[in-house]
Amino acid sequence: PGNRYLAYQANYNLYLWDSKLSESFDITPISLKEQSDSWAYYAYQVSWYDDNLLATHVRMWSGSPDMDMELEQSEIYLWNSNQTLNVSQNLEAWEGIPAWSTDGQLAYTSANDGQRGIFIWDGQTYRDGVPDKASFQYIDYDADVISWTSDNRLIMDSVRRGRRSWQKIHFGDGQTAQNFTHLSDVLGSDARWSSDGRWAFLLRESDGSFVIVRDTDNQE
Repeated sequence: PGNRYLAYQANYNLYLWDSKLSESFDITPISLKEQSDSWAYYAYQVSWYDDNLLATHVRMWSGSPDMDMELEQSEIYLWNSNQTLNVSQNLEAWEGIPAWSTDGQLAYTSANDGQRGIFIWDGQTYRDGVPDKASFQYIDYDADVISWTSDNRLIMDSVRRGRRSWQKIHFGDGQTAQNFTHLSDVLGSDARWSSDGRWAFLLRESDGSFVIVRDTDNQE
């Protein structure tokens, strides 16, 4: 966001190029580098909060790069300008889609033994040098895509009876979801918020796709 760093992947490692120093450095989690030679890993879905906080979804495969590989683990990591930390801290689950709010909260999806939901870390609470998993808010909601509104409300794109619709979480109880497109019989997705509260989403119908724009009062 501050245009200083560029994140990229090379040879199964994650790097940052520093435009100020004109050099790159390796931010691959040490725990991944300590894996045996039979492991390969791939950094996926990088999400910046500012120039000092980067969250990345890392998928890990078993096997060698020149052979068929099997996906084994999927974790969320955080680079905090000094080191790369494991945020999700659960090798038994499949985590993905890290998304930052404008006030520094980090949300990501999680699937474990048939249970799918969303974890939210406040971006501030640590314990023993890593994000405090006990402080995370958990939302029992099956989401395919998550993002945030400009006023820090979490929105979720999910499958409901074979149709897709954007949903909104009210943080008061962490469980209530509301369809704020008000279009229950069509396919609405890919919502985006502007800084002044206006928003748009993609509407798919049998005769084509349309972009619907609404103001802060949810009026077209």
